[in-house]
Amino acid sequence: NATLTTPTIASMANCTFPAGHILSAGSATVAQMSNQTGTWEASMVLGTTSGTSALTSSSNKVWIHANCRVQNRNDDQANDVNVYLSGGGLGATTSGKHFGSLGWESAQYESECASVAVIDASPGATTPTYKIYCSATGSTWHFAQIYFTYMEIKA
Repeated sequence: NATLTTPTIASMANCTFPAGHILSAGSATVAQMSNQTGTWEASMVLGTTSGTSALTSSSNKVWIHANCRVQNRNDDQANDVNVYLSGGGLGATTSGKHFGSLGWESAQYESECASVAVIDASPGATTPTYKIYCSATGSTWHFAQIYFTYMEIKA
């Protein structure tokens, strides 16, 4: 048991939280990206992207949920998109968390969604950058409805 002193509880300045306690949470919507080919990525920087804040410590954990919708912009082509969540301590580009293998046979404007939730145990900074990274074959793509939600968890 601890005694709270000045400043008041409203600032949380002299509060000690146990491991596993959620310290902050936020979410961000990333702008749509049209006519993508090959590889591309969309990112969220904690503390910079609107709706987010910097972590209180780089040693805390981050629970992150990423969701995206990808749409085939050309018709009559078989296509594939591999989707990864990267950044922080998750790795870069294709060494990140693979969470989608989306495929189309031929329908123009056909779309599919992919989402993932992971805990980054070592974000490495108070302002880590998280990215949805896509690697595609074939067609031209519309990368829409890109969302990130995160929670900072006391280590």
